[in-house]
Amino acid sequence: MATEIGVANAPGPKTEAGMRCLLGFGPWMCETVFDNFWARGAIESCGGNPIGVNFCWSIESIEYRGTNAAGEDVYSVKFTNTFVTYVLPQPGPDGKIATRCKFDGAPGVAAVGVCLGGRSANPSKMTVTSPVAQILYTRPAEDSRGTPVVSSDAAAKAVVMANTPTGAGDPSAVVCRAPQPIAGNGQLGSKVCLRNYDWWKVAMNGKDIAPDGKSLIDRPTVNNPRGEGDPDAITCRTPQFVWSGPPVKICRLNSFWADVIKNHEMVDARGNVAPRVWNTDYGPAYGPGGYPYGDPRHDSGNASQSSATQGTP
Repeated sequence: MATEIGVANAPGPKTEAGMRCLLGFGPWMCETVFDNFWARGAIESCGGNPIGVNFCWSIESIEYRGTNAAGEDVYSVKFTNTFVTYVLPQPGPDGKIATRCKFDGAPGVAAVGVCLGGRSANPSKMTVTSPVAQILYTRPAEDSRGTPVVSSDAAAKAVVMANTPTGAGDPSAVVCRAPQPIAGNGQLGSKVCLRNYDWWKVAMNGKDIAPDGKSLIDRPTVNNPRGEGDPDAITCRTPQFVWSGPPVKICRLNSFWADVIKNHEMVDARGNVAPRVWNTDYGPAYGPGGYPYGDPRHDSGNASQSSATQGTP
């Protein structure tokens, strides 16, 4: 999937799958490429959730710059209004990536970086000693409405689905939705064709494309999604109360909600996944009976704010 610059048939870096996953371009459960508990929560999902994070629909380009003195891969990501540098160590013998370090700024500009789990990273990690320079992604062209343009040839070859695609699968693959009946007039709207990462972006933002094929509409929500029904369908949770910032609608695949319950986890008001109870010397850090109770960074464990019923392990 990489586009080479000055390098004929150059292979992509071994950590590319991890980088794409972290930026929201990876498939479902892509965080398993990391051997790190914190990877799942570090994915910058394509949702536009207004919590001060750069999401993938504002990414202009992803560049693989090469390796640093330690042999770690260095990436430069250009967002609409800023640059961010990522450093990923090479996969271990088991194929897993141990961590990622993130620096807010272009290489040589950012001060201290942060790795998964909160450990700080020295800016020297950003210094590339073996340059490569490969553009792995550039933002697709858009029409006057800001909708990514899909060529007629790509649309003609694309798979056509009866209902709205979820965006699962190859992020760059073009998938079309069949014309939908427009309520009230008996006519069909237009066929809609987007790349998977754009379908995913629309869904994660709590939206769907209306039957007319042009406008966006809100997806319905439920208070306590449990992953029932089609595992590949998307269910949105009703926004929960937070102490600061706007409420966020959390939309995920049903398989995600089911896994949360199966793994004894919870999803907080802003979409972060964490164990239901973390014990400390003073008792549970949060969850039922925990503290800080109601902190917007955590989930209280109540059914209204979790995918599990209060008091259920």
